[in-house]
Amino acid sequence: MAFFVIFLAVVSAIILIAALVWRLPKAYEPNVVAEMSPYEADREKNLALKSEKLREDRRFAKRLTAAISGGFLAFFGIVLFFMIFTVVDAGEVGVEVRFGEVKSVRAEGWHFVNPFSDVVYYPIRLVESTYTDTVDEGEKAGADAIQAFSRENAAVFVDLTVLWSVDPAMADVVYRTVKDQYRETLVRPITRSATRDCVAKFDFDVARTTARGEVSQCIVDRMEEQLASKGIIVESIQLRNMTADATLQQSIEQKLQAANAVKEAEFRRDQAEVDKQRRIIEAEAEKEAAIIDAEGKAQSEIIAAEANAQKIEIESEAQAEANILIDASLNPPILSLLQVEALAEGGNLVLIEGSGVTPLLNVGG
Repeated sequence: MAFFVIFLAVVSAIILIAALVWRLPKAYEPNVVAEMSPYEADREKNLALKSEKLREDRRFAKRLTAAISGGFLAFFGIVLFFMIFTVVDAGEVGVEVRFGEVKSVRAEGWHFVNPFSDVVYYPIRLVESTYTDTVDEGEKAGADAIQAFSRENAAVFVDLTVLWSVDPAMADVVYRTVKDQYRETLVRPITRSATRDCVAKFDFDVARTTARGEVSQCIVDRMEEQLASKGIIVESIQLRNMTADATLQQSIEQKLQAANAVKEAEFRRDQAEVDKQRRIIEAEAEKEAAIIDAEGKAQSEIIAAEANAQKIEIESEAQAEANILIDASLNPPILSLLQVEALAEGGNLVLIEGSGVTPLLNVGG
């Protein structure tokens, strides 16, 4: 279309210049008369001079017209040369459109195109869209954070960054759908809508802490669901920050303080329970040690008593056996010998009668 406009402009300029040149007055042709008065001769001479001047002006105008026309044609040729070639940068695709109709999708590099075609370029490299209130960080100046409402109906402000790109295989779909307004018409409104839907599923304090990953994944899933069919690829999102209004923030801080106090009390209670269990274990250990010690002493005494009883029993049995042996050995000859020895030592003997034996008992001398 741009080529067509330039072509019409060049042709119109050439026609206009040519028309102006040919509208210049024609040179005067003098009348040749055999006899004329001096006045008429001067008049014819002046007219001849003017006619020569007009011829020179017409010749100059024709040369000027040729020069201007040549310049326009050269300019048009140069423009035409650059218009039949297009360069698609790395990380982009170009959609060739001719008179409103999509003709082809061009990859990166040099391409020959019809001079009456326009090429619309789309990024297939990652594009960053940041929604934040921080100055000079977002894609729009001023406050651009996404306002949502949590499950407890509290106002929440979400700062996030979306990484996305145009699907090169669907660039023609993007052109037919939104032309070059894909950022304003697709990415921004769908990002905001998905963020609001996902934040509404969680309490604010949970969404910004333990459920942060779930919120991010929910936003990605929602965006992919709506943008994939329109030729936009969502790579990832970065949930930068979540803040609440002053009232909710104060309530959360109070809740955190109360929770910390409860945790501290629980810690002290658990510590006391641990100390109690330790003392119980120590007391039981001491008790078991005392019982083992007492049992050991009793067992030792029992063993000693049993040993002493066994000793006495053995001694008694030995004495009985000795008495039996002695009794068996006291025959008359032995007794007589003992009697003689006792008398020889001057001892006193007691005679005991009975059983046909004469026993003697030494009662001391």
